[in-house]
Amino acid sequence: MGGRAFLWFARKPVQATDTGVGEVYRVGGLVPLMKSAGLVGVFDNRVIDGAVDGLASAVRSLGGRLRFTQRGALQENLTLVFAIGAVLLLGFLLLF
Repeated sequence: MGGRAFLWFARKPVQATDTGVGEVYRVGGLVPLMKSAGLVGVFDNRVIDGAVDGLASAVRSLGGRLRFTQRGALQENLTLVFAIGAVLLLGFLLLF
């Protein structure tokens, strides 16, 4: 008799409670979570990846244009850059 009562209790109220809690979890937690994950995925693909790809394209384009300004000698290029920097720094210090 006690086993039958336990089985009835497990099948009826406990199972109904488990089903109800599972449905509340699915509707109130899982569905909104999946929808927000989808929106975040779209944001990542369009906005974040678009910005990264755009920046990479801009850097590549700039590198392609700067390639023609290189004369080949690294020491000459560095000397030119440091000379221009020194002139700009000196000009800034003298004017201000």
